[in-house]
Amino acid sequence: MAQSEASCPAGKTLVVYDFDWSMVDDNTDTWVTCLGGDEAEGLQDRFGRAGFHHSCWTDLMDEILGIIHKLNVSREELEAHLGKISIHKDMQAALRLIASRPDIDCFVLSDSNTVFIDAVLRHYGLRDVVKRIVSNPAEYDSDGRLRVRHTHSHSCRRCPENLCKGEFLDGFLASHEYARVVYVGDGSNDACPAIRLSATDTVLARKGFALPGRLESSASFKAKMVLWKDGTDILHWFTDNL
Repeated sequence: MAQSEASCPAGKTLVVYDFDWSMVDDNTDTWVTCLGGDEAEGLQDRFGRAGFHHSCWTDLMDEILGIIHKLNVSREELEAHLGKISIHKDMQAALRLIASRPDIDCFVLSDSNTVFIDAVLRHYGLRDVVKRIVSNPAEYDSDGRLRVRHTHSHSCRRCPENLCKGEFLDGFLASHEYARVVYVGDGSNDACPAIRLSATDTVLARKGFALPGRLESSASFKAKMVLWKDGTDILHWFTDNL
């Protein structure tokens, strides 16, 4: 981790978290796929192969959730399984630290879905920490089957068709004033919002994942990058720099 920043801009800070492999230590989509048995896992394994009937991961997950429903997995069972996903104890402490600060807003910007994220946060008693969840909208239909759809349409060629985190963050910051942004992420789809940030902002990029390399190779990246391994690193950085 980097040394403490010598000075921070006066004013409010926005902390933006990716969810899978950033706030939680796993992927929520693959975490629930086991509930759909061999059929669901087989579909997930074939994603990306030539001729596969889904080009968008979100559409695949909607089909997998249908398989899980056909196996009579209840809403309660699905959300209890989500509650078993790990959030590092120091990541939980880091989130509670920023929740105690009226000069910090926090939201999740994720390619998971709103129901998965809400269920995990509620299990850990962290739902009130997050001001907003921006993700693929999900809801249970009248039969109790969970449906998930695309977050929005966009024109970005770097991002999957269901969500451009960069376009969303640009639009949000255009109508909300913050002195700086701290972005916590890990994957390649976090590069698009990260390269849009300014020199006063910080990206906490997880070691061993795609994001650090994407930012190191981008001539457009202006923010500071700090590498982190686990929730302990995040807690220490938040304590020293927020």
